[in-house]
Amino acid sequence: MRIVELHKAGDRACGGKARGLARLLQAGLAVPPGFVVLGGWERNRGGEILKMRRRLPAGPLAVRSSAGDEDGESSSAAGQFDTFLGIDGDEGLLRAVERCFASRGGERALAYRRRFGPGGREGSGDMAVIVQSQVQGRVSGVLFTVDPVTGRAEGGALVVEACAGAGEDLVAGRVPATRIELPREGSPAAAADGLLEEDTLLALREQALAAERALGHPLDLEWTVDDRGRIHWLQARPITTLVTATCDEFDYRPRSPEQLFTRANVGEMLPGAATPLTIDIFGGAIDFAMRRLYLSVGGLSAADREEPFICTFSNHLFFNLSLMYKIIGRVAGTSPESLEVSLLGRRLQDAPQVAGKSLPLRLFNLARYVLYVSGHGRATRRLERLRDNAFIAAASGPAERLAAIEDFLPRYRQATALHMQVSARSGALNSALRQVLARTGLDASAQLEALGRLLSGIEGVESAGIVEALERIAAEVRRAREEGRLGGDDLSGWLREQRGREPAADLFAEFLERHGHRCVREAELRTREWRDDPAELVHTIAGISRRGERPRPAAAGSWRDNVAELCARHPRLSRRLLLYLVERARRAVAGREYSKSLLMLMTSRLRAACRGLASGLVAEGLLPDADLLFFFTRDEIARLVAGRRTAPLLARARARRRLLGEQEQRVFPDFFRGPPPRQPARAERREQQTPAGRVLTGVPASPGVAAGPVRLVRSQADARRLRAGEIMCARFTDVGWTPYYGIAGGLITEIGSSLSHGAVVAREYGLPLVTGLEGATEILRDGDRVELDGGSGRVVVLDD
Repeated sequence: MRIVELHKAGDRACGGKARGLARLLQAGLAVPPGFVVLGGWERNRGGEILKMRRRLPAGPLAVRSSAGDEDGESSSAAGQFDTFLGIDGDEGLLRAVERCFASRGGERALAYRRRFGPGGREGSGDMAVIVQSQVQGRVSGVLFTVDPVTGRAEGGALVVEACAGAGEDLVAGRVPATRIELPREGSPAAAADGLLEEDTLLALREQALAAERALGHPLDLEWTVDDRGRIHWLQARPITTLVTATCDEFDYRPRSPEQLFTRANVGEMLPGAATPLTIDIFGGAIDFAMRRLYLSVGGLSAADREEPFICTFSNHLFFNLSLMYKIIGRVAGTSPESLEVSLLGRRLQDAPQVAGKSLPLRLFNLARYVLYVSGHGRATRRLERLRDNAFIAAASGPAERLAAIEDFLPRYRQATALHMQVSARSGALNSALRQVLARTGLDASAQLEALGRLLSGIEGVESAGIVEALERIAAEVRRAREEGRLGGDDLSGWLREQRGREPAADLFAEFLERHGHRCVREAELRTREWRDDPAELVHTIAGISRRGERPRPAAAGSWRDNVAELCARHPRLSRRLLLYLVERARRAVAGREYSKSLLMLMTSRLRAACRGLASGLVAEGLLPDADLLFFFTRDEIARLVAGRRTAPLLARARARRRLLGEQEQRVFPDFFRGPPPRQPARAERREQQTPAGRVLTGVPASPGVAAGPVRLVRSQADARRLRAGEIMCARFTDVGWTPYYGIAGGLITEIGSSLSHGAVVAREYGLPLVTGLEGATEILRDGDRVELDGGSGRVVVLDD
């Protein structure tokens, strides 16, 4: 047995309750004086307890438990051990300490430990006893720094429950409480039915928030106010039932109501609501890559270097557009128009004015920018070396697997930055082409139409090869059916069993070898890849095979004719300059799609490692199912692997998984200021009524005209209903939607630009595409007959 003063009770053996009180004392709050008895009851050492008692003020004492598994973050063990109040006299004190220690073996405490375990993975089975002076309270109660029901901290209120006299009856539930919600700022709305004055409520709030800051988590606090109006804190423990997961848990807090955000571009890389682990890893990698780009070209001031490029609202990723505008004033040759068109495909009506720095600085940074984008070849080669050499080491246990993933992440961030460098060249050349085309006097829509024609028919585009490969497989499937070698409906089984005997099966195996790491929403770590779940591919192949041969787009090289035609119609254009820029822009598009595939291969390795880690945690009994892993952050996974405070972690992850569907339904405008609206704003309808029907105007991305019924595609289940010749209308398209290009007659998307993935593949496949049509999936309905012109960006609704 040993005894320590209460303010020194930092040792884990002192138990959760004593440690909480010690930390309140360290934070400067008033706590009744006392000491802690550790190591169990020893009658022959009672004199030491009585000696410590002499140091306390005269008056009654409170004797309470402080066990190793009590008042922790995963469980509180509240009320499971005996408490003795109003203790007076030496013999009464020693008897109370002995009985308090003995309550560790009581039936109530044993039942609790059978339910929650002997330490909740955070404490031990040790028992300590606190001896304190007992305060005679005029008003007492509890205070929660976060509402334990809603879990809201930001913008929420503190919850105070109070009663007259001592608080034991309130805590035990024997008397009703007066409840008041105390705002985190400002004056309280009421004064607790006269029990507490406003000054006392404000003092309770100030001290409770100070305790929350000192202890680092939301608190359940017990307090009492004596006859002289002084506040005494009797207990501090985490709110163990709190599940803090909310739809806005990971939301960024805008610095001002004028801060600008956009889902464009990043909404194609990772569309929809992402899981917390994906936000942590992929969102963090994109932020790292953007920061490296801007720092490399002098696009950031020292004051902006801590500001994030990637911001999250309801688990959707957005670019911090206000930060991206900073490059315009620091690098010569950049402009608001080039930034807006490259991201959103159009100009913004109320773009902010950016003050330019000195001309020498901007010219110097322009030279840095040129050097940066000219390093695309080296960046690609470094990406290829990472592909060939950067693997996640095999490991046995969860701790080793997690360490291997963490070791891989710096190389993954490096790969993301290298892909960003390759992509930047494509964006720079596209911007230069736009500036040259602007000399023609064409309006913005006509410039985009011309740009689409100049960038059509590019050879060697990695993602376009997906459609071509599926076309070849479908042609062989159609031939096998016609020749009677394939019967029945089990195409998946036939492709699997006929490998080595049928051309279609061999081509399909080759396809999975090359492209099997791709999938819909391929940056989302939770998504299953084509190689693991090829059912949608097989369904698409069947659809293409039924459709028959599709006319091929114009042969590669026709872009030179388009250059000649443009220069003939607009003599101010320099044919030599235009040929130079177009040729390099076309190569840059192909290079960007290739580097994207390399990055997604690295993402595939991460995805596989995360699934392996999840399986290991399930086998160890630390995770109930493998899918839940994606709803933790990396720091939380480290705590899970270490077996620390797992109960609240698991509860929070389950709550996040339940909320993901709600987050997925949130609709955001392409561009907004400050926090996004709580209710989706009505889509901006750029439309007019004509004799032919309603005309909607988006961004021309792939030339050509198509007419047919609309098929709204918000999920793969919707895509399975797509029929040959229908106009596919979706919020976005990434590489995972590419197989459906072989079925659709045309495309309409809400997010995109002339350089987006959907536009690149559509042009190579000769598929008309209108993109940037905000709210298209709200405006149009399944079955609406439309005619779309991918050259002008117009969609005519032929009937309602």
